[in-house]
Amino acid sequence: MKDHVRKVNSPLKVPTILGTIKERLVEYRFNIDHYDIKEGSIRARRNSLDKMVLGLYRNIRVLVKKDERSQDISIDLQWGGLISSNIITFLLIFFVAYAFLKGSGWMGFLYSIPFAAAAVMMNLFFFMLLRNRLINLIKRDLVDLERELKRKSRRRKG
Repeated sequence: MKDHVRKVNSPLKVPTILGTIKERLVEYRFNIDHYDIKEGSIRARRNSLDKMVLGLYRNIRVLVKKDERSQDISIDLQWGGLISSNIITFLLIFFVAYAFLKGSGWMGFLYSIPFAAAAVMMNLFFFMLLRNRLINLIKRDLVDLERELKRKSRRRKG
């Protein structure tokens, strides 16, 4: 899954934006694997044993580019781990539900499938919630950084 955030005509620099995004990722308990200012990229993952068991494994790759001529900033967020986490969630909940409904025979088997599907839907809901919150925070941080940069430039002039 890929998201794109664009800021038009911004005086911000790539290292400043990368530092801000890195802080947000650490705040959301992502482990930073790769942080390269020259490339303008960050690779991070959010996995621990409890996250793997629940199927909440996530990884993200952030790419920040700035067009020097038009002063436009583009931030690409590439999410990974979505399919594998949903498969883990489905299998885990399916086997737990089937263990409880085993005495019902085939009906227990068939009833376990909707339980597992509901767990996958909840997993997707929490992923979308995390994704939207992170994107909104990045957009808000860009506006705040721009505002602070303009305030500093006014102080220097005045």
